[in-house]
Amino acid sequence: MKDMIKCARCEETKPLALFTPDARHKSGYKIHCKKCTATTARQRYWKHKPKTRNISDNDRTFFELGVLKGEERVHDLEKALSIMERANRALLEVVKEADLRDLKQSMAG
Repeated sequence: MKDMIKCARCEETKPLALFTPDARHKSGYKIHCKKCTATTARQRYWKHKPKTRNISDNDRTFFELGVLKGEERVHDLEKALSIMERANRALLEVVKEADLRDLKQSMAG
């Protein structure tokens, strides 16, 4: 069991390979696993990023899902996937309409 550490954020016991070495801690490793560290960094980025950049709500929804646990996380991932699928369908419709318009113009001209 010495090769395993419990992550302070997700509370899962994981192998040492999934933790970043850090001499400041008694165990010699950071207290959060690499996955939780990445998730926190991603959330911090989206929370504090400059508002001047133009980003779609779909992208924001997908990346802000963060460290939710269990069924709640699955539900939010399904919700994000549903949003992205609707956006993709809408984009496909726009492309089809543009293609039809171009075809009509080429036949008329």
